[in-house]
Amino acid sequence: MINTNYNSKITNIFLNENLKRLSYLPFVILPINIVHIILFYLNLPYSTGDEYIWRLGIIISHGIFGILALAFGLYSKVLLKKDLEPIQQVWYLIYFAVCLSMLLAVSLTVFDQIVTPAINPLIIIPLIVSIALLLPPVPMLIIFIISYIVFFFSIQFTQSDLNILLSNRVNGLGIFVISFIISAILWKKNGDEQLSRETIFAQQKKLEEINQELIKQAEELKLLNSTKDKFFSIIAHDLINPIGSLKNLLEIISEKYKKIPVSELGDNLNVLKETSTNILALTQDLLSWSRSQNKTISFNPVEVDLKDIYIYTSEIFKTIAEQKKISMINDIPSGIIIYADVNMFTTILRNLLSNAIKFTPFEGEIAIGVKQSADKEPIIYVRDSGIGIIPEIISELFKIDSSFSTVGTYGERGTGLGLILCKEFVEIHGGKIWVESEVGKGSTFYFSLPIVKENTK
Repeated sequence: MINTNYNSKITNIFLNENLKRLSYLPFVILPINIVHIILFYLNLPYSTGDEYIWRLGIIISHGIFGILALAFGLYSKVLLKKDLEPIQQVWYLIYFAVCLSMLLAVSLTVFDQIVTPAINPLIIIPLIVSIALLLPPVPMLIIFIISYIVFFFSIQFTQSDLNILLSNRVNGLGIFVISFIISAILWKKNGDEQLSRETIFAQQKKLEEINQELIKQAEELKLLNSTKDKFFSIIAHDLINPIGSLKNLLEIISEKYKKIPVSELGDNLNVLKETSTNILALTQDLLSWSRSQNKTISFNPVEVDLKDIYIYTSEIFKTIAEQKKISMINDIPSGIIIYADVNMFTTILRNLLSNAIKFTPFEGEIAIGVKQSADKEPIIYVRDSGIGIIPEIISELFKIDSSFSTVGTYGERGTGLGLILCKEFVEIHGGKIWVESEVGKGSTFYFSLPIVKENTK
């Protein structure tokens, strides 16, 4: 029983293969045709008897067959250049070429019987077709049966010897049977090999996909472990220590507040205020970061005035900037309207300003402003005149699996979480963040955000 699904799949695979083989046909057939034409023409008798008709017929037949072979070969090359999908019309062309070949084989064999009992064309052409082309068994069986029936009935018109007639009919049947068996075997063998190659290729591709997925999962696991380690490190050190210091200071004040001078009490209260502000900012960062990792943070962009957000955010750092006598310069033009999530944008700005103050020395300078990119997006920058960043660290600043917590100019310590959070929030907005720095001369952090309009009021 013939497996139609198998044959359908193999048929599609072998379409281009058969076209390639047809395109080589002229290189095989034309030399044979030319040799036959020359030899038979040179030996063409001057009489008009049976031998003359036979030789002339051979010349004409080979001429026609050569022209057809050339036409099929050239047309096959044209089809190959079109990079065709498997289509039935192309298969019809191939079957048509096979049918013409069988018709030529039968015609030449029948014609040969005028002067010779040989059936050489019927032996050679079906075998060449069976070996040269990869064709489905059912169409080939039909073509061979029809060809043999035509041969069976037509040979009697040119071969009168009953013994030779019977022998040729029997031999012809054998040739067609052998040709069909060869064709079917080659079809199955090449089909199995091709399907096997495709199966191996598909398995290799699947393994590559699995391997890529495993690599991706390993990277995600590494990042998850780094995130977890960073989270616990911050809780264990950067959050617990300030809270412990805050508790100790409150205990001292509560126990000895009557004995502490007013000026010293005021200093302690300022320390308490600064410490609690830092703890609050760190806690906010931790919560925001945790929510961003769990994909539960909401993104609600609105139109907002950039200058208004900066004025609000900079108030948080007013006291510490005054203590270090740092000048905070606002270079943001009025009326720059951006499209941003206010909470995220405030967090970005707060962390960049905090870092700038942390690494800017006494009587330094910090400036925040806006410049426009080539595609008219606003690029916001925070520039400081601080200690700068060495090149080796710049490429690692925004990576969770890298740990950099440089001490500030007044001994301030950080978690390294702020810049990572900035990167995540900027990317949620569809922007980018980067830094330019020179050791001893300061750093400038840039980030881009979409612009809505420029208010001209």
